[in-house]
Amino acid sequence: MQNLRGKLACLTLALTLLTSVAASAPCTPGYYSLTGNDPCDPCPAGSATDMPGSTSCTLCDPGEFTSTSGNSQCYDCMPGHYTSEKGQTACADCAPGTEAPLNGSTACTPCAAGKFAAGTGTANCDTCATGKTSRPGQNQCSTCPQGQNCSDCVAGKYDIGGGLCGDCPIGTFAQAKDGACTACAPGTYTSFLSSATCLPCPGSPSDTFVTTSGAS
Repeated sequence: MQNLRGKLACLTLALTLLTSVAASAPCTPGYYSLTGNDPCDPCPAGSATDMPGSTSCTLCDPGEFTSTSGNSQCYDCMPGHYTSEKGQTACADCAPGTEAPLNGSTACTPCAAGKFAAGTGTANCDTCATGKTSRPGQNQCSTCPQGQNCSDCVAGKYDIGGGLCGDCPIGTFAQAKDGACTACAPGTYTSFLSSATCLPCPGSPSDTFVTTSGAS
């Protein structure tokens, strides 16, 4: 008889537990438990779950973060910031001389030649002023040496600043690294943009009517 009572007590306890589990509400997004039902714990910072009844949380991917607990989603790092590993609770600032122009960056990119980023957390590198230049990944620009230009432009192009090159207009020319276009001398001409040299005008010198520079 006593053995029967013990079995009945065990069955009653099991039924009670099953009923309790069945009646408990599932965890809401941002929370989890071993059973997926109440009582639930919040997802730790650096993780999230968007599913009701979750039994675990997912670490945020690189480029994302959550700074508080109980999140249903991870958030992209803002431009100028990044995370390179999973499960981060904050995004790091891009170092001087680098940029991250997009949301959700996993790394920062060095500024291109002719550009710079003076501080941390830069979304887009700034262009060096006219007469100044920089190597890639710099936090400031330097003045071009006196009597020299800082151009890396190929022949037929001129330096328009910020490491960019433009086409020399018709009637002008430029050699590689000149940095500026030069007007054709009298008696010479160019017919195309981006000329590296000027050509003699057709005909003999007596037939040449071009007497001004910059002829086209």
